[in-house]
Amino acid sequence: MMKNMLTKLSATTLTLATLGAPVVANAATTPTHSQSQSTTSRTISKTGTATHTPTTAQQGTTAKAPTAANTSVTTPKPNTQAVTGKAPAGAKVTIKDAQGHVLGSTTANSQGTFTAKLNDKLDPQQKLQIAVKNDGVTRKLAPVVAATKQATTLSVDRVTSNSTRVTGRATAGAKVTVRTQSGRTLASGYATSNGTFSTKLTQKVSTGTKLDVTASHSGYTTAVQTMMVQ
Repeated sequence: MMKNMLTKLSATTLTLATLGAPVVANAATTPTHSQSQSTTSRTISKTGTATHTPTTAQQGTTAKAPTAANTSVTTPKPNTQAVTGKAPAGAKVTIKDAQGHVLGSTTANSQGTFTAKLNDKLDPQQKLQIAVKNDGVTRKLAPVVAATKQATTLSVDRVTSNSTRVTGRATAGAKVTVRTQSGRTLASGYATSNGTFSTKLTQKVSTGTKLDVTASHSGYTTAVQTMMVQ
């Protein structure tokens, strides 16, 4: 009888152990599953923050319409073939004469400046019409007038009765002419790109003779200097 009781007790213990095993196993598995979900959630959160990319609307820039504040023109010089100024980056700049004929056009660079090359040299006091178009808006600037003639520079070196040439400095490209006060031409030539000149006399001049030296250049005023031969 005792043997039978021990056998039943052993069987009961085995049954309880068998029934309890799944419970223990599930308890151990559940936290592991929960941790896995938590880790995944954090990973997604970090990834979302790190890989966030601004939309095109956030990244893009709005084109600027031309206004009095962002457009201007530098007064052009006569005898030059370009007009410079400021305008919104990418704006189209058109230069016309007083009659409406297009002289040149260009596009403002990324720095907001422009240089428009013209198809002809500007005359002194020539009037220009300038239009700037950007972002669907066209702005016409007040008429621009080219500057007046610039003065030609002239500086003549000492001339003596032994001189065979007249030398000095003048505006680059200027024509230099040496005449007697009666109007007879004794020498002529052009100033170099460095602004110097050396013209050969057709004859020697005596001490005390007065010479008129002139320097003339297209788009410039004419300079005159009177020299006394020494």
